[in-house]
Amino acid sequence: MKWFFPEQKKVHCIGIGGVGMSALAWYLNDLGWKVSGSDINDFRMRKRLEKKGIKVYLYHDEKHVRQSSMVIYSSAIPEHHSEIMRARTMKIPVFERMEAIKDLLESKKLIGVSGSYGKSTTTTFVSSMMRNAGLEPNWLIGADLLEYPPAFVSKAPWLVLECDESKKHFLALHPFVAIISNVGQDHLQEYHGSMNELANTLMEFASRVPKEGLIVLNGDDPLLFKFKDYIKDRNIITCGTTLLSDIRFSELQPFWDGSHFSTRFTLIDSTQTPRKVQIPMPGWQNALDAVMAWTATSYLSPEQSLDVSLFNQLPSLDRRLEHKGSFKKTLLFDDEGDSPEVIRLALQTLRSYFPERALVPIVQPHRYSRLSFLFEEYAKVLLEESSDIILMPVYSAGEKSQNELKSEDLAQKILSMGFAGSLYQADDHQDAIKRASMDMGKEKIFVTLGPGDVWRVADGLSEIISSLS
Repeated sequence: MKWFFPEQKKVHCIGIGGVGMSALAWYLNDLGWKVSGSDINDFRMRKRLEKKGIKVYLYHDEKHVRQSSMVIYSSAIPEHHSEIMRARTMKIPVFERMEAIKDLLESKKLIGVSGSYGKSTTTTFVSSMMRNAGLEPNWLIGADLLEYPPAFVSKAPWLVLECDESKKHFLALHPFVAIISNVGQDHLQEYHGSMNELANTLMEFASRVPKEGLIVLNGDDPLLFKFKDYIKDRNIITCGTTLLSDIRFSELQPFWDGSHFSTRFTLIDSTQTPRKVQIPMPGWQNALDAVMAWTATSYLSPEQSLDVSLFNQLPSLDRRLEHKGSFKKTLLFDDEGDSPEVIRLALQTLRSYFPERALVPIVQPHRYSRLSFLFEEYAKVLLEESSDIILMPVYSAGEKSQNELKSEDLAQKILSMGFAGSLYQADDHQDAIKRASMDMGKEKIFVTLGPGDVWRVADGLSEIISSLS
């Protein structure tokens, strides 16, 4: 690695609370670095990092970088940040997160997972399947994970990485295997509001795969499927539910045992032999992610026929319709729900399992810029998929509110569109907990949604359910 200093390996991570930064800090710690990090907000993975010996400061201060031999910062951190400026004044090497990862990859073959939604899930599934197939990959996962390791170090040549498309920095990477999950409306600010431009950029990333590598595409996504005919000299496999896909899955059957979801379906791979498989996660999106992970793992294990039990061995991810408790006829779930399309999928999945119950999302919009850019989409999905709504203030993630739209504007928009249920605007976490707890025991499903800290509401309601049970 260009920035490997054998005598003094001390790295400071600015914005360590970002899930991608937490995973990188974990990985560097396991490589033998002395790691510290700073952030202005507490975050779910802090205690996991501290248990590994990583010092976490919940404030920024120039003194944090003084003993460091390197500084890495999140893409959300501005270049004029005081810790960055101090490091540069002291001639300490400074890297943006993707720059550091690019150097990590110099001795590895990249299995890169990109696309608008499902990246973290697919990355986790690939790492799990590869490990259980005996390939022992390295990995970095950009998700809030309290059970599964967000990063893993091994001597194997593979590194499985979630390649975030929110910035075009990921084009600096050259994957050996590229998995492209879908093209959605999120992060389009970087692409002039154009899904076609995003699709073209994702395929530019995929086209960097060498001829002996593999491109795995979501065959159900029309913007991705059409590129199969444009890239003639690469190995491409499409996965989906349509007959045009190379690897197909069908006959989805959802199951709920009272505390856990599972989904059974039929897999038809290149042998054209239907096989029954099961994953410990709900819905077709997770099934698609699992099939894409299976396809990549099979390609990397050409000398052995993979056992379909690998599907059932997949981990059940945190904050992916995670069950947080039940009391009488009330169920409580928590989901990352970071954009309207993901929120719609989560709500539709819950309704498919529990069609008779009222569905009450507790929504914390993430960032003023995202809410403003996807304002109409937020309003439409909550109008169409909710029985009642509890709306939280926007989680700013460090953004300053100026003329951007706020949760109050979203509430007015939903009501103006003729929402028939009740809509409650919560002042804060405790207010949302108080309002939801009033209906504990009723035939309702509550689901907290947002990548910020709305999980605190889920945890608070979970404590109330435990005290009532």
